[in-house]
Amino acid sequence: MAKAADAERSYPILSKEDRLALGRRLADLRKKSVRSQRQLSRETDISSSRLSRIERGRFLPSLEELARLRAVLGFDLDEIVFGRSATSSLGRLVRLARVLENVGDSAELDVVERLLQCLSQDKTNGSEGDFP
Repeated sequence: MAKAADAERSYPILSKEDRLALGRRLADLRKKSVRSQRQLSRETDISSSRLSRIERGRFLPSLEELARLRAVLGFDLDEIVFGRSATSSLGRLVRLARVLENVGDSAELDVVERLLQCLSQDKTNGSEGDFP
């Protein structure tokens, strides 16, 4: 029972239902791309067991893992994380600020910096920023 409580405290920005929905969206994208978990694991350097846990909503992917999954599957970050497209840059920034409150790892901060650069590109040239 303590493990379940610890898991809930580990992910303050997303509820259990949100984690399950995010996992289902990733699994659907993987299946639409006609990839097995093993294939996606090799392409993203994320273990098959971790991908399985992410798809089942047991774990949240790190920002780095999301970046690797996006590079292979080609999804919009807002759609995969929040289940909808961002309606405005302000809405995207507000959601990103919520995520930033819990970032502490330097590798994750690098990913966040790249995300911010993409948002900045969106604003300056009116296009969808491409996350590398």
